[in-house]
Amino acid sequence: MLSAAALLLSGCAAKKYASLPFAPVQESNYETVRYWPPNGVETTTQIGDAMVKAYAVAAMPAIVVENTVQYVAHYRDDLRMMLELEPGKFELVGHDTAGGRYFSAPSGIKLAYESKGAFPDPESLQGGIHISQSGATSIYWFWSDTHDASLSAAPPILYTGTVNERPPREARFQRELVYSGTSQSSLSLLYREFLDQRARPAFSQDLKYDFTPGTMIGYKGARFEILKAGNTSITYRVIAPLANDAR
Repeated sequence: MLSAAALLLSGCAAKKYASLPFAPVQESNYETVRYWPPNGVETTTQIGDAMVKAYAVAAMPAIVVENTVQYVAHYRDDLRMMLELEPGKFELVGHDTAGGRYFSAPSGIKLAYESKGAFPDPESLQGGIHISQSGATSIYWFWSDTHDASLSAAPPILYTGTVNERPPREARFQRELVYSGTSQSSLSLLYREFLDQRARPAFSQDLKYDFTPGTMIGYKGARFEILKAGNTSITYRVIAPLANDAR
């Protein structure tokens, strides 16, 4: 666990430090399964493309900041600094022990010190927005030569909550049924699995079904109604998704 030094800035020029730990989030705590397409929706897929699929994602909490955030504060009695954050989607990267959360700015923060009434030559640092358990927002950053995070009190920062989905680092699992075409009254599908973005040949299987419009077919938990099928595309409606039992 990393320790963090909190820089609390008020209307006075003095700076005041307090302890504020930083603990990185565990991506595995946010893993979930997504299914495509939605149940009950008429869908058309081209030959060679997936008809149904189930895949693991890391659904990471995030916030969206629409406007540039710029804040001037005292770094010490005789020196002011300017902190700046560009708009974007800030993903959750850490927690503190008091229930606060750290959201990382995609391009980091810019920090500049005042010189002759201006703030030239800003440096880029890793950082973003900290939101306390009570909802108070602050700007945080990491100095390049330390493992500590500094926190600057700031006016309220406007944001909206969202989720950022991406493949989880440890379990990029996906399974799918691919449409392979028709021959007379037979419909062909290919079942395949991926782990860490690589196909698992031992878990691939060619499937054939007797087919007429309205036929209900299924495999590994998936159930779908075939509305029409040809040698270029297939139209169908999913009744139940593929099971997802990643191994």
